[in-house]
Formats: sequence, structure tokens, C-alpha cells
Amino acid sequence: MIDPTGVIAPDGGGATKTVKDVISEASSFLLPGDNLRTALDRFRQAGQETLPVIDNAEDRRIIGYLSEAYVLRRYAHELERHRGTRPDDAGIFSPEPGAYHPDPEPGQNR
Repeated sequence: MIDPTGVIAPDGGGATKTVKDVISEASSFLLPGDNLRTALDRFRQAGQETLPVIDNAEDRRIIGYLSEAYVLRRYAHELERHRGTRPDDAGIFSPEPGAYHPDPEPGQNR
């Protein structure tokens, strides 16, 4: 992450700084094998909207970036895709039994 306070000296002078001088060690990152739940936890812990995806924890070579908004969209998509697949699960997006339905089937409440 970039430390904005280190970019310009308070007096406006000083030596020209390089990117290396103003970045901090990235402590929050994602790995290619992380699942969506892990990614959401890391976003919450880091308080960032975008996190780097690195090749492995030792080399830490950045191979991409992932946004929290994209993870949330994919997570909602997966929830919707799996809804109602278990016998005890009506799905989180399904109406409750007996609830109003605009196009009811015969015998269903309107």
C-alpha cells in the first residue's frame, strides 16, 4: 500500500522519492486457491476495496488484483445457484410458504 504522507515532504522540498520509498509492505493479499469466504474475510480485515492476488506467500509476486465488489457479486451468484439444492433448504431467495406470489399456481395464495 502507498503511504500518502510519505510522498511529499511537509516543507515541499527534499529529494525525489521513488515508489519503493513510499510503499508499505502488503500484509493483506489473496492466493489463487483462496475461496470466496476467505477473500471476504481478508477484505474485512484489511479495510480495502481491492487486494493483490499473489503467486505464493514466499515470493509474493503479484499476478492480479481482486475487488471486494466482484467477490460479493460472485458470492451472491453462488448462493443463488445453490439455493434449494438441499431437501431442508428452500433457498435464501425463495419466498416463504404462504407468502404473496404475483403469479400463483392453482391453489396458491394470491
